[in-house]
Amino acid sequence: MIEESAITAFLNLAGSKDEAVQINSLEFLQIIYSGDKSIRQIVIREGGIRVLVRILEPNSSFSSKTRERAFRAIETLCFSSLATINILLSHGFMDQLLYFLRNGEILIQELALKISFRLCGSSDEAKKAMGEGGFLPELIRLLHAKSFELRETAAEVLASMVLLSRNRRKLVQEDHNIGMLLQLLDSEEGNSGKRKFLLSILMSLTSCNSGRRKIVNSGYMKNIENELEKPLYLSITHVGNGGIWFFKYRHCELRYLN
Repeated sequence: MIEESAITAFLNLAGSKDEAVQINSLEFLQIIYSGDKSIRQIVIREGGIRVLVRILEPNSSFSSKTRERAFRAIETLCFSSLATINILLSHGFMDQLLYFLRNGEILIQELALKISFRLCGSSDEAKKAMGEGGFLPELIRLLHAKSFELRETAAEVLASMVLLSRNRRKLVQEDHNIGMLLQLLDSEEGNSGKRKFLLSILMSLTSCNSGRRKIVNSGYMKNIENELEKPLYLSITHVGNGGIWFFKYRHCELRYLN
């Protein structure tokens, strides 16, 4: 059994000035609490979440490697329950997450998106807070990232966020968002994960009146009609701008009901 004093000591070492000591301490802590609920609780009780969040302070002197390790440690430590997620958020983690989506290096952005997806999936309250916190514009921006992994994960997080009605309304308030999503769908080749998530996003947006209208009036109806002619779609119905259009792509359905 590991002594609490040893855990405290390693938490203190994680905040040292030596990068190697920081990383080794975080790796050791992650190893000992992974799969052991009692040790995980000790780490939390001894201020482990606060230590990890402090490493991610944008104005701190910690390196990208240490921050990468802190993100990984947060994922394994804080997503076992809503209680630990709430502790994490109480330390201002959501603002830090958004900062690194905007400004992080590619690997840090990938980790931030992965945690964003887990956070978004934890509760509707988390989805709401992310929508109000400015995540939607950043996710839309990352749909155009050079990295394929960033684009696909951003689409996955966005598809999860717009399951909440207030986030759908926020997204469709900006007229250019609808056209941009349809343009991305039109340019996406093959049966990619990003394509699936874009279809899922559009499917969600058609559940609100303004979303349906903006899709129809976006100028991309011809693109949709062209998509409907492709053999990848399993079920197709289309009755022009004034009627009902519907298509089903594997496990995604996109509808327009007038």
